[in-house]
Amino acid sequence: MAYTIGDTEPTEIRGGDIVKWTKSLPDYLPATWTLIYTFIDATAKVQVTATDNGDNTHLATMTIVNTQALDNATGSAFNTVRWIARVNDGTNYHTVASGTTRVLPDLAAATTGFDDRTHVKKVLDLIEAVIEGSADRSYLSDATGDGSTQYKTDEELIVMHKRYSMLYEKELQAERIAAGLGGNKSVRVRF
Repeated sequence: MAYTIGDTEPTEIRGGDIVKWTKSLPDYLPATWTLIYTFIDATAKVQVTATDNGDNTHLATMTIVNTQALDNATGSAFNTVRWIARVNDGTNYHTVASGTTRVLPDLAAATTGFDDRTHVKKVLDLIEAVIEGSADRSYLSDATGDGSTQYKTDEELIVMHKRYSMLYEKELQAERIAAGLGGNKSVRVRF
């Protein structure tokens, strides 16, 4: 299958891949204006300078080094980075777009023992382990990021389990929709 260059900023990329897209900006043609994308999160910043695509559109190319720099910086199954697109003619600067991109991990570069569960799934699994008695309740304070709270009562565990089960179901629903499988919710219509 041939690589297709998109005509919009990517909403999802994979670390270790080369990603290309074009951007049409009729008011900021590439002969006069330079388009620069800045992708940033808490630990990495990547700038991509688009080139003239030869058809009055800008061609942006993220290199392997670029996507690897943004790969899994948070240590979770994916990393979400913010970006802005700015044009300049050497004197004037204008932001023309902004958004977020989900960066999937480079599985080819992963070591053994790679855990691709999301934070929500990891906490849900830990809650279930505590309920089953195979994990100590004190681990939950670290997993949820709240060191001051020790979930000691069964009632708190049940509330946490319901909450994280709901959050995990939302993640699964989003994955099904992204894969084009649709949601699992029934829509009822009355005539």
